[in-house]
Amino acid sequence: MALIDNLVSYWKLDEASGDASDSTTSVKTLTNTGTTTYAAAKINNGADLGTANTTKYLGRTGYVVSDGAVSFSLWVKQRTEIASGIQTFISSGSESTAFRIDYEYNAGSRRLALVRSRNNRTNETTYYTATLGTANFYHLVGTYDGTNIVLYVNGVNVSTATSSLNGTTNWNPGGGFFTLGVARDANLGTVGQYSSSYIDEVAIWNRAISQSDVNNLYNSGAGFAYPLVGYSITATPAAFTVSGKSARLFFGNMTNTDKPTTTIVNTPK
Repeated sequence: MALIDNLVSYWKLDEASGDASDSTTSVKTLTNTGTTTYAAAKINNGADLGTANTTKYLGRTGYVVSDGAVSFSLWVKQRTEIASGIQTFISSGSESTAFRIDYEYNAGSRRLALVRSRNNRTNETTYYTATLGTANFYHLVGTYDGTNIVLYVNGVNVSTATSSLNGTTNWNPGGGFFTLGVARDANLGTVGQYSSSYIDEVAIWNRAISQSDVNNLYNSGAGFAYPLVGYSITATPAAFTVSGKSARLFFGNMTNTDKPTTTIVNTPK
């Protein structure tokens, strides 16, 4: 299965200001609340939620995905290290379930949490102890395949928990939602747990992406951006042209003969 299969939406967050556009044909624009700014991030620009955020986030109401299998991927970098409470990087709500990634201060230590909420059922959460600091971007992926929730950090499966069944009834008021930089209460419609971070290159699928997919997205720390279709190298006797991705070309033990003129298509390593 190709990485782009079942991709629902992708937000590059390369804007200079204003709302965040969806790069796919879904056209699910994220409304800019609290004047979220944009700054240099993992790949080009990303959303800058500030060092002491109490109002800024990007989001929309309405379903992005329905109950069932889901994955999302994003790059994050803390603007201020967390010293108390919980900050939410990403959250998504469907008919009777919700899914989010949090960063928590917990009794003197810090941890990431992947949370799957189900209306009228207990939440299912998997944790990974980590201190993010403020120096580096981290690649975070959360998946649900109908049986398990899995949290990946920098390409590694760091935590898994059993999860099954949806909520017993739909949320009230319902209607679905998707947010970056804040958590939304699926029943009340209120927001909280604001994040003080950079967020970049956000994607959501209506399937559980694989370990191979996660590896490709992490791409040895370089990242891999939409349209997620790999890259090509076109070789002629005189030149090599690389499109869709930066690459290094190494040559050794080559004779002075013409090279093929065909295009070689590859996927990220």
